[in-house]
Amino acid sequence: MALRSKVLLVNPPTPDQRKFTRNADCAAESKGNYLWQPYDFLLLSGAFSENVDIEFIDYGVHKFNETQFVDKLKNTNLIITSIVEVLWDNDLEFLFKLRALAPQIPILCFGDILIEDQPSFEVLKIVDGIIPNPMSVNFSVLKTYSRDEFLEKSNFIGLRNSTTFKNIEKKSVTGYFRNPKHELFLDKKYRWPFATYKQYSTVTTSWGCPYSCTYCTGFSLPSIYRPYPEIIAEMRKIKKLGVKEIYFSDKSFGIPQENTTLILKEMIKNEFKFSWSTYLHPNQFTENFLDLMKSAGCHTIIIGIETLNFAALRKMGRVINEKKLFELIDYANKIKINICGDFIIGLPEEKVADILSNINFAINLNIQYASFNIATPLPGTSIKKLAIEQGRMQQNDHNFDSTGYNKIINGDQLTQEELIHFRNYAVKKFYLRPNYIFKRLLSLRGLEHFFIQFEEMMSLLMKTILKLR
Repeated sequence: MALRSKVLLVNPPTPDQRKFTRNADCAAESKGNYLWQPYDFLLLSGAFSENVDIEFIDYGVHKFNETQFVDKLKNTNLIITSIVEVLWDNDLEFLFKLRALAPQIPILCFGDILIEDQPSFEVLKIVDGIIPNPMSVNFSVLKTYSRDEFLEKSNFIGLRNSTTFKNIEKKSVTGYFRNPKHELFLDKKYRWPFATYKQYSTVTTSWGCPYSCTYCTGFSLPSIYRPYPEIIAEMRKIKKLGVKEIYFSDKSFGIPQENTTLILKEMIKNEFKFSWSTYLHPNQFTENFLDLMKSAGCHTIIIGIETLNFAALRKMGRVINEKKLFELIDYANKIKINICGDFIIGLPEEKVADILSNINFAINLNIQYASFNIATPLPGTSIKKLAIEQGRMQQNDHNFDSTGYNKIINGDQLTQEELIHFRNYAVKKFYLRPNYIFKRLLSLRGLEHFFIQFEEMMSLLMKTILKLR
């Protein structure tokens, strides 16, 4: 009998048990009561052969003291953890501690901050390799896990390390079947704000983004997709686990559309009857495609509207067909798919009048939810580059977030205090309209859905009005 290996996935602790998500291309604090399933960890759980035992620890969900954690390290052959921009100081401290506790065990790391050179060099002093994205790695080529092997075979596996860092291979390892271990992630403490059921799971059909919005970390990352038979096999497994709700974590669902169309048709054919939501780029919209999404169970789409100043967006690589955007909103409402619009406050050159116009624009759109975000110097983005050029931050400044709950910088036209004020004003202006509240009550799909929506609303308003986290 072949010896089994053990891999430990570790989502680090967060300050005061606050609700953060960590991924290879983004990280943020929850605006409400929700807590994303850590879907990059979920993808990585399926990147190993079947003779490997996978264990997952999430300090934000599972209560572990150091003695219990050290016990988990016994017989562990590999550790995978994460470090992100918004929690840089916190996560770096945890990495040092992890290395001290496991000096002989190879450690790999991923996170949005690691698309930049200097943070990567700092992290590679501690760990044995960086995972550029959860679909880039092929662990099936290793029979055992040693620190030397990861250093020697990093290119073959799909990692970045100190010896190959200057020539990062962005083309991912392909043709490797992934079987994510959803059963490890089915904790009801993971909550999705648009779900109709408290328990949900996450499916990723594509990773990265083919669009070139320079204010987003994802614009510099490759776009990779998984073939539809693999996704359908994964959904059969989720169905057997009794899960009714799915979140498709794609940065824009429907890429490539031919593959996604086959996924949707198979979902309908197999009568999965999942209730689900996802992000959708307006340029992906056609009536036929949205009809297919609806028939397959889609109830909510999140779209990046950002601002009514489409010319400003085009300067940052966000090219939206305005006519198509409004057609998408109209048609989604026609077939009763909810819409959450993402908006950004404080983009370069924005003045107070522009922000107020954008808030009114959001209110007057026929959308059911709105997410208001402060323009943030995320790793690798044009907003960070501009802020450094203008002296509003240094290259090695970290811990920024788009909510105003953490560290933000002055805009090029507005102060930090003004940005936070207008972000909170937008939330209250949008969600505290009596007719809005009445419509949301009428749209509820049952008692479980009511409690999800009520808890999210109360948490959002407490964080916005009372500044409680």
